[in-house]
Amino acid sequence: MILRSLLLTALLSGPALAQGRPVTLNDLMDFKAIDSPVLSDNGQVLAFSAQPDRGDATGVIRLTDGSRKLTVERGSKPALTPDGRYVAFWQQAPLFDRLKAKAKDKPKKALVVVDTQSGAQLRFDKASAFALSDKGGRLVVEVLKAGADQGDGKKAKDEKVLLLVDISSGSQQELGKVAAFAFKPGTGDLLYAKDPVKDQAETKGELRLLADKDRLLDSEEGKLYRDLTFSKDGSRFAALRGNQGDEEESRAFEVLLYNGKLKTLSTPDDGYYIGAGNILRFTEDNRRLFVGRKPLPKADTRVTPELNSPSDVTNIDKILASRKLRVWQGDDPQIKPQEAKTYKARKDHLYLAVFHLNNGRFVQLADQTVPDVAAGEQSGYLLGSTDQPYLKATTWNGFYRDYYGVNLSTGEKRLIGGHLGAAPSLSPQGHYAVFFEAGNVKMADLRQQKVLNLTQGLPVGFSDEDHDYPSEAPGYGFGPWYQDASGVLVYDKFDIWRFGTDGKGQKLTAKRADKLQLRVVTPDPDQPYVSKGQALLLTGYSDKDKYTGFFRLTLGQDGVAPLLLSPNSYQFLAKAKKADTWLFTRESFSEFPDIWVDDANFRAPRKLTDANPVTQELAWGQPELVHWRNLDGQMLDGVLIKPAGYDPAKRYPVLVYYYRFMSDRLYRFNEFKVNHRPNFAYYSSNGYAVFLPDVRFAVGTPGKSSVSALVPGVQKLIDMGVADPKAIGLHGHSWSGYQTAFVVTQTNIFAAAAAGAPVSNMTSAYSGMRWGAGIARQFQYETGQSRIGQSLYEAPELYIENSPVFYADRIKTPLLIEFGDKDEAVPWEQGIELYLALRRQNKPVVMLQYEGEPHHLKQYGNKLDYTIKMKAFFDHYLKGAPAPAWWSQGEPYQPPPKAKKKAEAKQQD
Repeated sequence: MILRSLLLTALLSGPALAQGRPVTLNDLMDFKAIDSPVLSDNGQVLAFSAQPDRGDATGVIRLTDGSRKLTVERGSKPALTPDGRYVAFWQQAPLFDRLKAKAKDKPKKALVVVDTQSGAQLRFDKASAFALSDKGGRLVVEVLKAGADQGDGKKAKDEKVLLLVDISSGSQQELGKVAAFAFKPGTGDLLYAKDPVKDQAETKGELRLLADKDRLLDSEEGKLYRDLTFSKDGSRFAALRGNQGDEEESRAFEVLLYNGKLKTLSTPDDGYYIGAGNILRFTEDNRRLFVGRKPLPKADTRVTPELNSPSDVTNIDKILASRKLRVWQGDDPQIKPQEAKTYKARKDHLYLAVFHLNNGRFVQLADQTVPDVAAGEQSGYLLGSTDQPYLKATTWNGFYRDYYGVNLSTGEKRLIGGHLGAAPSLSPQGHYAVFFEAGNVKMADLRQQKVLNLTQGLPVGFSDEDHDYPSEAPGYGFGPWYQDASGVLVYDKFDIWRFGTDGKGQKLTAKRADKLQLRVVTPDPDQPYVSKGQALLLTGYSDKDKYTGFFRLTLGQDGVAPLLLSPNSYQFLAKAKKADTWLFTRESFSEFPDIWVDDANFRAPRKLTDANPVTQELAWGQPELVHWRNLDGQMLDGVLIKPAGYDPAKRYPVLVYYYRFMSDRLYRFNEFKVNHRPNFAYYSSNGYAVFLPDVRFAVGTPGKSSVSALVPGVQKLIDMGVADPKAIGLHGHSWSGYQTAFVVTQTNIFAAAAAGAPVSNMTSAYSGMRWGAGIARQFQYETGQSRIGQSLYEAPELYIENSPVFYADRIKTPLLIEFGDKDEAVPWEQGIELYLALRRQNKPVVMLQYEGEPHHLKQYGNKLDYTIKMKAFFDHYLKGAPAPAWWSQGEPYQPPPKAKKKAEAKQQD
């Protein structure tokens, strides 16, 4: 009741929205997103990029006390020093120059470094890599240096060189061509490596540490140094050393460790080698160093198809070597497209191993049986997994793994749980693992090899209560472990529980009656654990009222205290590592999620950014929550966005947009972008009501479930006096594109419908391909989103009953179909099937085929075209505007326009 009163007070005290101008396409293109925000460790400096949907970004620096704002033209992807003194931005060339340039002449990006105290900027053209030192105000930046003039009009080839820069003075030292580099943590000391210079007398590689003076640490003929990695405290570093003359694909490296002096760490001759692409990692206590290894490559014995002599023309082996063939064998673990897609990842896969630095012991942790082991700070066991037993069944049964505890000292694997859909969570020392299986949360004691069922017999369930798929419901996941490994936090739908390693459970919150879903925020990923008595920040989502707020839970004390509540959605963004500075966003339908700042008490939040002041000029509709029952009697929620300037005496055209659950968008800002979706404010400010209904599905009848939700939902709006019953449009894409195509076969309540990338024939789509991943679509129908629950061979009638194409003769609603003809998720032939069915019966249909486009349109011209066509289509059928020519008359085929020849362009100039 207290929460509801607080929210009601905020609702009543909120400012009324003034009527403004309609949203335009240019507003969508110009609107800026806040991209890549970063906060200094001392909490004093925030940097981000303000990125419009179409145009040039602006790098922005804000002091969190509000005293200063600095900008960098076309700045993006900021990085900053821990004290916030210096901020580096990549700077792209103007979008116009990038679009106009030919591929080989694409302008290079620059690096801009800003002194946040003075505002001074340093710029480095043609930059490709950089790093900022933690202290000392140093920068290294790799730039492209023009080749020197060699006389006779000849010029040496451009090459990349590394510059060491003192940022405050701007002084530079050129270090030449550098293969790898890294700053020592907490200092300005630079570790860097140079490769041997080919075709010159000096052929030694070099590993150097540049501190007060440049020290040569190692130098050997024909050697390369890679993956330079410091420990977190900077007391030691590791590097890889290999032979320059070896093939890059199979080059073997040895590990160098520096701890006052350089030494080589040995590995056994066990069929593995240390390959390229490694990421060395020290544990925080410096006791272990992780490295990845690969199985020794097998010799490629294939014959090449090269012709070396006339007799090779009829050489059978040479002829066969030129064939292009993939053999699809019935027992292959992966079908051939998937095998091809995953080939490089499998070939480059690194099997985790560890050096125990205190005793010199080396342990191979991952192997062919358990290939995936995650490095971590645990000292007992790490988490390993494999999906190999389920690869074949993945085609129709979804994705599962077996999870193991992998002993760091011996490499021994102990099974935690088999056929699991989600990863377990390991305790801080790695002696316990909590996981979800068969509707219950379980805990494995890896040392004792015992498993406890933690939740059996409790009065609430821990599996997803909204799961409506023909598969086992997943759990709600886990919160952090206690630092002393005495217990772990676990979630049900609404509340947070503590379960001890003794198996005893305790509910820490009691918000199920309020339908408030609470989750723990982990502000520092480097400190993921909690302790008794610690005050935790929680996010709380009201499943009833749809707001999101911040709350506090103190471990060991009763009750949850509200911190920040209003008719908004709040999202935690970052906490300064060494200061009580917290960043978060606040948003609503008409409020862009700008960045706010406060301390841990959240009593005096301040708005730090105003990325889009244009929001004050625009006309905003008013969202509200509506409720109705579907045809099966289930209560459903939805968001009705009334049009700007809503007049209760008028009825309005309505655009319905949906997917599955949409009511959580009541207090969400709709992204201002030009894409395959309708922008809600674009429609609501231009005379439309927008309806975002929830849909709940029944296994075996996904199409009917859509009808069951949408038709009474629309009727609710008609009964409310909002909707014009003759002017209701329906839009969906992908899964809701399918729903749209099906719904219009069952009802004529919609005056027009647009279906993007819809499945129209489940019988043919069932064994179609998701070419982006190289996997078959069967799992999607049997256990996934399409929710049929049985194979095509077990229940062909369900596939027919849920396929729009078999009921195309019933469609009276004008239908706009959109597809990219390189769709990697839904075969675009599905659009053709529906188009041909409607065309055969003289139904009103247009299919937009965007050439070379995937499942979601990527080319801006195509996105803008679809946005314009979508609006014109609905304007015609819902608002009585003239029919666009492409709809009423079509467009004859024409090849793409050719670029004008230079001579023609000069004549025109």
